[in-house]
Amino acid sequence: EACKLMTCTPPESVKVINLYASSKSYVSVESLFTEVFSKPCKQILVNDPYLHNRDRIFLLEPYIKLAAAHEELEKVIVHTKRDQHFSQQQQAEAELNQKYNNLITFKHKALEHDRYILLTRVNGEQARIILGRGFDFMQADGSIRSTFIIIEDPIIQVDFSLLHT
Repeated sequence: EACKLMTCTPPESVKVINLYASSKSYVSVESLFTEVFSKPCKQILVNDPYLHNRDRIFLLEPYIKLAAAHEELEKVIVHTKRDQHFSQQQQAEAELNQKYNNLITFKHKALEHDRYILLTRVNGEQARIILGRGFDFMQADGSIRSTFIIIEDPIIQVDFSLLHT
């Protein structure tokens, strides 16, 4: 039986978060994703075709920081498109990479539109965070752009009060 979009319950181990635009945010990367990063990660793969300037590239930092918190992170692979101002893109990538002891490899190629993070934990488990609008749903001024986030994680504990944040 088909379900209506807003009344559908996600499958077990899947959490859907709808964020609505607001001028003041009480949401942070840490509050949204700490549970996903609660187990040590050995690798994260980021897919986002729009990481082409310094501001957007540095939107990755809080996610890398969460992944590195257990000191088990070995590798971060970032797939993005090559920007027309490639030297500036490379400079920002190098700056971020230097902050994380050269754990980050940037690969520039044509990509599908989907923006996501795939985590591989030390124990081999995988989790995926799908960012509907991309990493810039949280603006530098603290405002939020409307988007959805899907978290697929075998250890997830769904708090249904957060489903329509």
